[in-house]
Amino acid sequence: MASFLITGASKGLGLAFVKELASRPSSEVSKIFAGARTNSDALKELCSQNDADNRVHFVKLDVANQESVKEAASEVEKKLEGKGLDVLINNAAICHYDMQKLTNPTVEKEIMREMTGLEEEFQVNVMGVQYTTREFLPLMERSELKKVANISSTFGSISSASDPAVAWSPCPAYKISKAALNALTVQYALEYQNKGFSFIAVCPGWLKTQIGSDLADLTPEEGAKASLEIILTPGQEYNGKFPMVKVKGWETKEEAASHGGYAGNNVYDGRNIDW
Repeated sequence: MASFLITGASKGLGLAFVKELASRPSSEVSKIFAGARTNSDALKELCSQNDADNRVHFVKLDVANQESVKEAASEVEKKLEGKGLDVLINNAAICHYDMQKLTNPTVEKEIMREMTGLEEEFQVNVMGVQYTTREFLPLMERSELKKVANISSTFGSISSASDPAVAWSPCPAYKISKAALNALTVQYALEYQNKGFSFIAVCPGWLKTQIGSDLADLTPEEGAKASLEIILTPGQEYNGKFPMVKVKGWETKEEAASHGGYAGNNVYDGRNIDW
């Protein structure tokens, strides 16, 4: 039985992770800690549905606030009753788009205008992961699995920055923050590999969430399920790696193109993405 903590769990991919884990038997998933700044109606319903077996717990957690993270770690430790935390999924993130550029692609790109959210995005997307990982590591050292998944994006791939599937989106601050997140992941992977940890920068695909929009390829549920297949791979195969999810029906360009829209640019074949 494994225990999980997911940040940004009140909506989107984070909520999909909670739903997927809650659907699995208690012999596989023991406790699910849904961390978020506020408790959404959807998350409240999930918690109430699992009242009988006491598996899903809302934990107030603002990843950008160090005191909030410390309080959340203390709460989770109490609820684990001496056991360790097996899996940490650092999912919480924000993204600022330049709406003028997004709605009118002919507008001249002003990089300084688009970078106005850089400090805030770094605080959440990078420092938030650092704060959370740092506070929960002692709990994870007591566990068996020791899996830390940092939810990343192909937008964080420097080598892919000029690819049309990446370059079109006017969110440079988000791209920079995800590149930094990838670097953070690798440093932790190197430092903790001898202790049995796996630190993974997982790309869940382009998802139909608030960040991804309705134009995206996959549902949050598809992204969560495929991501968990990677995260829960036994051993340390993915430690320090940047894997793309693998989704049936999206594994070749021909399959992806059959879905229409922008889909032809995105293949979900389980490959390791170039940094």
